[in-house]
Amino acid sequence: MMTWLLGRIRFLRTVCCVVGLACCFVAPLRAQAPADPSPRPLVIAAGTDILSQWQPHQRLYVKGDVGVGQAQLDALESWLDQNAPHWTVALLESAQGEQFTDPEGRRYQGLDAVEHALGKGLPNRTAFGQWTDPRTGERDGAFFVLFLKDRKFSYFASDAMDRRGLGEDRWIGRLDQPAIAAMRGGGRVVDAVKDTITSINRQLTQRIEAEKAEAARREAEAKAARQRSLELAQAAVQSAEESVSRLDKAL
Repeated sequence: MMTWLLGRIRFLRTVCCVVGLACCFVAPLRAQAPADPSPRPLVIAAGTDILSQWQPHQRLYVKGDVGVGQAQLDALESWLDQNAPHWTVALLESAQGEQFTDPEGRRYQGLDAVEHALGKGLPNRTAFGQWTDPRTGERDGAFFVLFLKDRKFSYFASDAMDRRGLGEDRWIGRLDQPAIAAMRGGGRVVDAVKDTITSINRQLTQRIEAEKAEAARREAEAKAARQRSLELAQAAVQSAEESVSRLDKAL
């Protein structure tokens, strides 16, 4: 009886240890589960604060009064969740008071501070830099910043965009036109965001689809060339066999 009891005690201890270990592993997994999309924008004191407050489920960040009602901002956050999940958008009343010091000790102020904080920090210090386009496997995080009183925009292209002629070097005078048109047409801040993202995403999709179509065309041509080569080889073999047959008959 004593032996049996000791055996049961050892068994129960083993079970408890296994359950305890399982809980240790399950708890972190639950904590790391992706959060639901945010129903509203995150209000920030400074544009550079996005670097420390950025979250993968949060698309829209707002500083100050950008001339848009709360209901419209909430709707824009929802629109971004549905149509631009790998975009980060910042609407800033102005760049006044913005400051940022990069890891090398260089200091920036105003618009430059926000651009350097986001451009250098988001890809390297947050999960923003891990987002990828499922169609290509390339990094896919992009951001758009509107400085209302400064009448300026800022854009950071993803690798997928940059490699297809949609990078920052194509922003001024080309990719910025939907935003400019919206702001000139009555200061339509929400449309500036939507139209810009829609335009860039549409062009990106068109170029990726064109690449796929070109790859399919080349594969079809290569397959056709292989088939022609096979047919020619078969014809050559048949011709050789016929020649041998005629020679045999002649002998």
